[in-house]
Amino acid sequence: MRLNKYRILQFGSILVFLSILFGLPAARAEQGDPRDMLIQTVNEALDILNGENYEGLSVDEKNERLLALVESRFSLNILIQRALGRNWRNLDDEQRTEFKQLFSKLVVQTYSDRLAEAGDRPEFEFAETIELPKQRLEIQSKVDYKDDTITVFYRLAKRDGKWEVYDILVEGVSLLNNYRKQFDSILRQGSVEELLKTLREKVAEF
Repeated sequence: MRLNKYRILQFGSILVFLSILFGLPAARAEQGDPRDMLIQTVNEALDILNGENYEGLSVDEKNERLLALVESRFSLNILIQRALGRNWRNLDDEQRTEFKQLFSKLVVQTYSDRLAEAGDRPEFEFAETIELPKQRLEIQSKVDYKDDTITVFYRLAKRDGKWEVYDILVEGVSLLNNYRKQFDSILRQGSVEELLKTLREKVAEF
């Protein structure tokens, strides 16, 4: 079964989260294969949510573990700046700090909530790695999620000896572009404070 556009965007937060999770310390990234590291990190994230060792944790505690995993392995600066695009320069230091915190919390919460709805652990199948220009890669995969099979392409760039995910395509839809359009729409009609207020409310809903 193929996903319609709504389901693609709904599923997007899960995959954005997995892209955030990908980052590993530079020393390990230089020695490891990016495809192997991606598989390892995805499995570690899913273990926190579905593994027997974490069964006694509450949803909030699991979210805290996931957020800690994000913060320990990957700087969100590049991903967040790309999501905001030209609007990033309109935020002062305090607003940037709050935006990073809210955005990461929202993605983690949405990720765990979607998996809770699914019930069973989704199955990831990683395919070939395609070399792109300028030290970039595309790692292709499929995800079995409920009754759907979804194609997911991770796009990576090498920066300072470290592989980092800079975008994910779900059924051909760029998740980064989707977030950027949403943020642009809010900022065209309102202020940075209204964007932060919207994110605060989204986080509070969980």
